[in-house]
Amino acid sequence: GAEVAPAEETAVGLLARGMAMDPEATAARCGEMQLSYAQLEARANRLANYLQEAGLGLGSRVGIYLETSLEQLVAVLGVLKSGASYVPLDVGSPVPRVQKMLADGQVELVLLCSPDLERLPLGGVDVLLMDEAGSAADWLSEFDESVPELELGPEAEAYVLYTSGSTGEPKGVRVSQGGLANYLEHAARHYFDQAITGAVVSTPLCFDATLTTLLAPLCRGRTVELIDPGEGWLERLAQRLFESDQGLLFKLTPAHLDALAADAPSEPNPVRHRLVVGGEQFGMERLLAYKRGALPAARFVNEYGPTETVVGCSVYEVDELDQQLASRAAVPIGLPIANTRLYVVGADGGLSPVGSVGELYIGGAGVALGYVNREELNQSRFVADPYAGEGRIYRTGDRVRWLSDGVLEYVGRRDDQVKLRGYRVELGEVESALRACDGVREAVVVLREGRLAAYVVGQGEASPSRVEGYRRELGERLPEYMVPAFFVQLESLPLTANGKVDRAALPAPDGSA
Repeated sequence: GAEVAPAEETAVGLLARGMAMDPEATAARCGEMQLSYAQLEARANRLANYLQEAGLGLGSRVGIYLETSLEQLVAVLGVLKSGASYVPLDVGSPVPRVQKMLADGQVELVLLCSPDLERLPLGGVDVLLMDEAGSAADWLSEFDESVPELELGPEAEAYVLYTSGSTGEPKGVRVSQGGLANYLEHAARHYFDQAITGAVVSTPLCFDATLTTLLAPLCRGRTVELIDPGEGWLERLAQRLFESDQGLLFKLTPAHLDALAADAPSEPNPVRHRLVVGGEQFGMERLLAYKRGALPAARFVNEYGPTETVVGCSVYEVDELDQQLASRAAVPIGLPIANTRLYVVGADGGLSPVGSVGELYIGGAGVALGYVNREELNQSRFVADPYAGEGRIYRTGDRVRWLSDGVLEYVGRRDDQVKLRGYRVELGEVESALRACDGVREAVVVLREGRLAAYVVGQGEASPSRVEGYRRELGERLPEYMVPAFFVQLESLPLTANGKVDRAALPAPDGSA
């Protein structure tokens, strides 16, 4: 992507400028509670000054064990302003997993609310209760409201986000201030035109995609609407999406779009929302259902990016539908954002020609600092960039190809490649062919006991004749050995807390499947 942002930018500097635009404007709202920019700034500064007085700052890590709330937003900003980095801890996660993250990340202090104090045994880790950070005017009032002193560069760590590792042990991705600033600047510039008055936060902080709606609006002085994850959150999200007459920014996974479709009204809403979709491949069926149905005027952005390159590094925007796009099985992942380089690398290490599948390597401002305590993995996944001759690249393990119109298409995971009767099969390729079959809304393919099993969410009633239809269509698109042996028809796919498909929770196919 084009070189635009100044190299010395930090997320703290970017946020400070945006938050100073209009101190009296509403910065954040959650249920009945809200904070103006002046109030949010004052509380975040008090927390930052508290942390600094407690000896925490550059080089320290602070855990955030809070649900989506005003308190959580104050926590994130306060930690960043202190110079420390924050570590999101999922309140819904098993306690031993959270304790592993605290130990691995050498977290010195955890921000939480008193009901969670009993739930999380914190041997040796300090705590600060955030109970009234979003509501009481005198919370931490003994601490200064002025901006804390801070010498901060773009290489400083901004947050550590734990993702599930292939070994079963969570691994912490270290993201820099400069990398976060580059993404927030992209999101602020491209997602907040005049029509967008604010953003709706509907996913947890431990999912890095949330930063699009949680922090980017603050860089432009817009309002952050927080939907707390309690009962009925999906209905509240649907209401904002389908009934708001103000243009809003939403960040959703394809699976969220599926779940929300059940609440879609028959009357189209003419509002020009911006929907940024990420986390998994964005199937064309879903896009067409929304553009031809409930949200014809919405602008969709397919945003691709691993946690290791900060939220999103490649985007494809859809405003008006054209025939060529509508005929594809999935929305492409597009082109790099500013200060980002994308390389498609073949098995020989050379750059792949147009149309040829290779592994995606990512270079530029968003490349993470590496993993916490994983030296060997750092050396294999983050390597010097031989193509640009400077900086580092991250090897994604994702297989992609350049299309003839110059945009990037996602094909599947390198580790989704399975061996079947001596053939190498890309599960992503089978899924993509299945999604293009008549009446298929979503599809996942896994290897079960040496045979391919397809899990299909279709339109209308499940029936053996539908399965025969899928088999026939796949037979016209794929070689025989790639047509799944089992088909399981589901009403919906099981999801993880982040809204991604939970492959481990898919039911075993039985003889009648």
